[in-house]
Amino acid sequence: MNGQFAFSFKGADADGGFFATGAFTADGNGNVLNGVEDLNDGAGVFSNQAFSGTYSVGTDGRGTASLNTGDVLKFVIDSTGNGAVIQFNDFAIG
Repeated sequence: MNGQFAFSFKGADADGGFFATGAFTADGNGNVLNGVEDLNDGAGVFSNQAFSGTYSVGTDGRGTASLNTGDVLKFVIDSTGNGAVIQFNDFAIG
């Protein structure tokens, strides 16, 4: 995984429904850099939330990212570079 990525994610947590959008850079060496997220949930609207972290991707396209926000994401990337988050964290579904 190398380059710039954008995302949107919809789900529910203890505060009710939420919607998140954002972008980040993956450096090709397992680092998530320059991440920014906008979040709208039952607790309020949070804009320009910065994040960073690390990631790993297996040869089958399945991967995990651990972010400095405490979130652990499970995802899958296809051969065209498109992906889907399949688990946000232990406290939310989407």
